[in-house]
Amino acid sequence: MTDMAHTKGHVSSITAVQWHPLERDIILTASLDGSVRIWDIMRGKTSFDKKLICQAVYRAKNSSGQRTHVTTVCYHPGGREFALGTSCGSIQIWNATVVRSRPEKSVYDAHGKNIPITSLTYSPNGMLLASRAGESEERDFTVRVWDAKKMRRGCSPMMVCTNVSSLYENANCTFSPDGKILCIGTTISTGGSVEKSSKKQGDGVVMFYITAEGTGDDSGKDSGIVLEPFLQLSVAPNTSIVNVLWHPKLNQIVCGTSNGSVRVLYDPQLSKKGVLLSSSRSVRKKNALELLLEERKEPIVGKILTPNALPMFRDPEIQTKRKREQERMDPVKTRRPEAPSTGKHLTGGRSSVSVNFTQFVVQATVKNKKFVGKDPREELFKYTEGKHYVDQAYAEDVKVLAERTVEEEEEEAKKKR
Repeated sequence: MTDMAHTKGHVSSITAVQWHPLERDIILTASLDGSVRIWDIMRGKTSFDKKLICQAVYRAKNSSGQRTHVTTVCYHPGGREFALGTSCGSIQIWNATVVRSRPEKSVYDAHGKNIPITSLTYSPNGMLLASRAGESEERDFTVRVWDAKKMRRGCSPMMVCTNVSSLYENANCTFSPDGKILCIGTTISTGGSVEKSSKKQGDGVVMFYITAEGTGDDSGKDSGIVLEPFLQLSVAPNTSIVNVLWHPKLNQIVCGTSNGSVRVLYDPQLSKKGVLLSSSRSVRKKNALELLLEERKEPIVGKILTPNALPMFRDPEIQTKRKREQERMDPVKTRRPEAPSTGKHLTGGRSSVSVNFTQFVVQATVKNKKFVGKDPREELFKYTEGKHYVDQAYAEDVKVLAERTVEEEEEEAKKKR
């Protein structure tokens, strides 16, 4: 596919999905087909087969203007822009309110040449943007923190976190609710060294970095300040940490591991009941008055249905399946309306396509076999004969008509002409 704007959806695998930070019905998706799409679940357009159609399509390109794969996407906390990472190593910031052909800000080769970006995360105030990438020949796994407002071609990151290895491509990082601490999940071997490219499983460790300016040293050369972790917690032994999330309201850190378990870190002084307080609430105990009212409440007894009882004890309102089907076929009981005509209008209860009005009158006369083959004058004379209420003049006229036939009247009319 050369034009992604003329498709109903993605034509390749989806790599990232995120909800809008302010509007609950809008979703942002990224795919390997090189496009980012915005979907409106409640008010979005649909096709004839009731499939949702995306509202906007953004096509990512590399520094040469060619299409590239989109590996991750992240909404700005304000919702007016989003950042995407590509397989060619670029970070692009697009306007979410207007569809354009080029991003507003872009940084190419952010972690090195052709190093794919695996994760992007905004700070709560939207001032910082953290990016995570994979391993290359020159560098180790790194997380870089950028100034979101000053990102442009050739710029350098503000801070760099090195030696944060992960065995999974979708590993991410997260900011604290105040944006001063950066939390990264990594994998460290039992001996203490960072696993680089080995398939050996290490221990899942969570590292914390202070993102305030002036922390660290300048050994990062042109890559910004190199941060050192001020706290390191072993969370999952013999298991890798895949994703981390710092909840903004509960102030708890949720860690997803490779073995399918979820580990939660919390402050014992702030969360005395631990994770149970955020996951569920205990049922409120009823007082003595509520228990007394429940005991005195009359039980609700509904209607007893006995479909298999004898006919003499069976409820007459209960209908069998066969009887219900017969009633459905009855047009009188179901009050079924008359079927529509196939023609333009009805003529005597039949379609006007095959029968006109004259043919209808003839057919209706033939169907009435009471007067077929009889002279109407003779029948009229029989009807008036012996009736005392018939006028004398009218009776004489009927008598004259009865004595003459139709043929005689026609001949007399021709002679008068």
